[in-house]
Amino acid sequence: MDRKPTKSTPGDFYFSQYDPDNQVTLYSIASKVILKSPVKGGMIDAAQVMIDASRFQRGFVFRSEDRIQEWLDDLKIKLEENERYAEADYWPQNDRHCGSYRSEETGSTGCPFREVCGKSPRMREPFLKSKFNKLEEVDRWNPLKPR
Repeated sequence: MDRKPTKSTPGDFYFSQYDPDNQVTLYSIASKVILKSPVKGGMIDAAQVMIDASRFQRGFVFRSEDRIQEWLDDLKIKLEENERYAEADYWPQNDRHCGSYRSEETGSTGCPFREVCGKSPRMREPFLKSKFNKLEEVDRWNPLKPR
């Protein structure tokens, strides 16, 4: 189950954005592993927040076993590809997502590295060094450590 705020009217069109959707698929996989029982998908409680009212709607999204397996197969290929990038110390741009990034902390949109990618390849490293601070090992986020 997931709760989603929205400005749009929750209905069939709204819920269709979650099929396909990485988050819902991964939730389905994680639920299946944790609960050790079959999981067919998820339930989304949407809350349309308006100035003078709110509207709520519940929707369901389903994931078949073969679609989940396909997602896992795709993930494996992506992880292998990313491992090759890490080994080569080469990080290709993903300019399709430059504007879709949204910072949870600041609420700002747009990738914070967009300005870096706009530089000539030979100028990126000096630009990174002048604009960004490298985190010390103690400052790096570790998902295994509670905050």
